Amino acid sequence: MRKRDQKDPGAPSARCAQRLSSFRLTEAFMSGQSPKKTGRGYARDLEAGPFQPMIDSWDLHLRAERKSAKTVRTYLEAAQWLAAGYLIPAGLADWDEVKAKYVQGWMITLLRYSDCYANNQFRALQQFFKWRATEDPDEPRPNPMAGLKPPKISEKLVPVFTDAELAALLGTCKGGGFQNRRDYAIVSMFKDTGARLSELAGLMTDDVSAREREAVVTGKGDKQRTVRFTYDTARALDRYQRERARHKMARAGALWLGVRGPMTASGVYQVIERCGLEAGVEVNPHKFRHTFSHVFQMGRVASDATFPGKRDHASVGDADRGHQGNADACDSEPAGQGGRVNMDCIRSIDVVPDSVALGDGTLRLLQRQTAATRADARYGELPH
Repeated sequence: MRKRDQKDPGAPSARCAQRLSSFRLTEAFMSGQSPKKTGRGYARDLEAGPFQPMIDSWDLHLRAERKSAKTVRTYLEAAQWLAAGYLIPAGLADWDEVKAKYVQGWMITLLRYSDCYANNQFRALQQFFKWRATEDPDEPRPNPMAGLKPPKISEKLVPVFTDAELAALLGTCKGGGFQNRRDYAIVSMFKDTGARLSELAGLMTDDVSAREREAVVTGKGDKQRTVRFTYDTARALDRYQRERARHKMARAGALWLGVRGPMTASGVYQVIERCGLEAGVEVNPHKFRHTFSHVFQMGRVASDATFPGKRDHASVGDADRGHQGNADACDSEPAGQGGRVNMDCIRSIDVVPDSVALGDGTLRLLQRQTAATRADARYGELPH
């Protein structure tokens, strides 16, 4: 008997199963149950059914605008999830039927995850409906999200690493051998630079100079910038590169190699995850950015790659969700440790602004008092 003939005749089809999953998810939300977590994310039904053709057209539009792969995926999945998780169960079959009340109801549903997540999904859907309303000049369509405001994000303290936690993470990959050398270099780079996962995972061998203690990372929108790191990290990279030279895939352009070849962002994530499990530390790559932001704001590290007039600063993130700045991290000032501002770091700064420009406004990174102290320190006036 062929395999397909062994299927239970009473089992629902794949499409019906997906539709049932959508109804069950929505029912679970409405009954007050917590969303079911699967791995590092949540179970989601993305079968958009009759809503998919317009989403496909939006996909074409986003790719034509050269949006990053992650942005495209986030935007498309937000529209698919709205359709599969709320609109189809509500009996809708066309985007023209979508009213503001449906979007508002979906936002209430998503608030069961978190206000930040609901806000993120709101902004993705906002872009979709804005595009759809003006996509065809000969056929204008209403925008159900016009006038709606995103869910408010409550102010929360963002967890950062302590010195002990950073030491524990590095301690899990000390020793010789290819894997230890690689993992130690990866953790060290995250700690010193505050780079995004995609930025660090995308490094090529030509992007990094251990001698100059610099690396060129490619961030959002294919924007490149230079990040700097400590001598300790430079030594870790040098040791890894010596081990890497003996790898069977040493000719590959990617800096980080695994057993089978170049590592993906997922592979780098797994390295960090494994180190966290062995160290007993709650960790994710973005937490390094939060820590870097915290240390930067406290005035303990600074970088000529951070300020306007020197390097790109357009992607500096929100204070509570991580900054983009980078450290010319001072060897005498480990992250999270108190003490005086390192004089050598300060003297490397050509510009000391009161704030750094953001995409949606201006975020004050350094208070005037801190900036004045740094300026004094540049000219040797910092009291001892």
